[in-house]
Amino acid sequence: MLSRSTTRLFKAPQLAASTRTFFQNSLLDKSVSRSELRSQLKKENGVKRPMSAYLFYYQANREKLAEANPNIHMKDIAKLASEKWNTLSNQEKLPFERKSSEQMEQYHKQMNAIEAKLPPKKPLPAFLAFSKEVRPTIVEQDPSLTFAEISSIIGEKWRDLDPAVKDEYIEDYKLRLQDWQKQTSH
Repeated sequence: MLSRSTTRLFKAPQLAASTRTFFQNSLLDKSVSRSELRSQLKKENGVKRPMSAYLFYYQANREKLAEANPNIHMKDIAKLASEKWNTLSNQEKLPFERKSSEQMEQYHKQMNAIEAKLPPKKPLPAFLAFSKEVRPTIVEQDPSLTFAEISSIIGEKWRDLDPAVKDEYIEDYKLRLQDWQKQTSH
């Protein structure tokens, strides 16, 4: 009988092949969403969001804190580490922040490469394009409005919009949709 770890080793190439096949088929199959493709590519490439500066600090000091306080539970060690982190000067935090920002840059490069492999996003419908244009001015006029109130105002503006202007938004959407359909139909 094989151990679990040995069994995993035998299954790993099959999994890699199956994810590759999934990705190739999903580009042809429109039923697979863009976010599912992104998730699959992230898994294939081992892309994970990097740790924060605090987590790098915690990782570097956890053992020392545990040795210095052998009778304390891990959750209390985390509290201790948090308190010490908050007392550090900006200069002392700098190496951890650098490491975090370096990994964040690497992460963004990997994510940009993944995004480049994905099919283009479907264009925003006419109302959403209008909403995206109008929303900042409404929020600027009254920042205290809730999301629902802003949405209601945008809906009213859309209903009251001159039909000729509304038709421009609709025609623009149709053109962008045609371009998108050309790009996605291989």
